Amino acid sequence: MTEIKGLLYTKMVQAMNRQLDVSFELTQEITELSTDLLTLSRVLGIFLDNAIEAASETEQKRFHIAIVCKVHSVIFHIENSTKPLLFPLEELFKPSISSKEAHSGLGLPTANMLIANAPELTSNTICENGLFKQILVVSNFKKNYHNIS
Repeated sequence: MTEIKGLLYTKMVQAMNRQLDVSFELTQEITELSTDLLTLSRVLGIFLDNAIEAASETEQKRFHIAIVCKVHSVIFHIENSTKPLLFPLEELFKPSISSKEAHSGLGLPTANMLIANAPELTSNTICENGLFKQILVVSNFKKNYHNIS
């Protein structure tokens, strides 16, 4: 989990350095996830980089990360302010399509390929009301409970 904590910290610092309105929410400590941390880091890195860049180009400059623990899953919710999309949302997931200039457009297609090859990962993307939301779910994680009596 140190890798994920380090990634989240680094991206939040990058967002603050870009003068974004950064918020972070964690419902409880996560000590273990039942997924390959390299794959998870790559996917989260793509989602976070995209969110930071898109939010930087808006007046609201909103960047929010929430990590929610459920009984059999952990949900990573990344939300950012965005400019209106110039094409349908599905187009962002095609190679060589990008909403940004001077980009290859390989980030989201790569993330989708990684998710497709990891059965414990699922994602959902929503773009509405000036907000872009990436929701990544890690299923069947092992949770350590600490009973305090």
